[in-house]
Amino acid sequence: MSHPELIIYVNRHSGLANRVRALIGYRALSLCCNTPFAFYWGRTPACDAEFDELFVDPPYRHIKNRAQLKSLQNSCQVFEKSDWPYDIWYQHARGSISWEIFAAAASMAANEIIARDSILDIVNKFSRIYSLSKAAGFHIRRTDNIAEYKKWNSSSPGFDINRISNFNKFYTEIIKKTSTQRFFLSTDSPLVEMLFRIRFRRNMISYGHKVGFLPFFTRLLVTFKIAHRRRRSTNASVALIDLLLLGKCCEIFGTYYSSYSRLAAILGKVPYFEVQGDRIINDIDLARSSCLPLINKSRDEKKSELR
Repeated sequence: MSHPELIIYVNRHSGLANRVRALIGYRALSLCCNTPFAFYWGRTPACDAEFDELFVDPPYRHIKNRAQLKSLQNSCQVFEKSDWPYDIWYQHARGSISWEIFAAAASMAANEIIARDSILDIVNKFSRIYSLSKAAGFHIRRTDNIAEYKKWNSSSPGFDINRISNFNKFYTEIIKKTSTQRFFLSTDSPLVEMLFRIRFRRNMISYGHKVGFLPFFTRLLVTFKIAHRRRRSTNASVALIDLLLLGKCCEIFGTYYSSYSRLAAILGKVPYFEVQGDRIINDIDLARSSCLPLINKSRDEKKSELR
């Protein structure tokens, strides 16, 4: 690719995890091209917090209003797709930059994204109290993504409707885990949280339950309302805390086609398993990888099936 005067990543609609993964990828692209980098992080229903409410200032420019963005767009290269770092490399840099070099730059970019102390304090304290390093982490997403499946099946080449996570597979895997250890549950569904709390009681750890969100039926009503909208059932700061807590677990079991649990595994550098249909798949590139963007290496490469 040509080397512009400035590379800008602009996000207008994505959720928290998609924003962070793309921010890492485009920052890595700028590092490889030795080009200044900036980004625009707009507050939206899918992510209801500004960047500086969640993270400390990074060592590059944060464009905070649309007037600034408009004044810069004519003299720079603007990217708006919220892709994984590997996809960004493949689309924009594979002809001139090796994947190994790009991956190293992405690891550097990830280290530049640091949560605010107020968030890290909550994460570290909660993790210590509940010994999350000994717990398996489960991320079960069952609200807005359900409404999106039909659209993704027709518009996203990498989406396979036959791989949609089977809820019963999560349930049976948790039963296996609770015979020897506790588990941490991260979910956007208050109904799932309630059902699992009743079934597993003290074997389940949940940040959402501990901080006492809205009363259950109010949360359930909100969930039904957002099921067909681009909204989230929790605010962005709670979502970030939950993501970082997942990364404190000894392993993570995630929902198919959700970047949230994959990003948690990458940032936490812990083994990642994904429930695809009624199988559990191990993403070899994620397992304790020291190189952050080694996910989705290629849609043509097969993953190893463990169960």
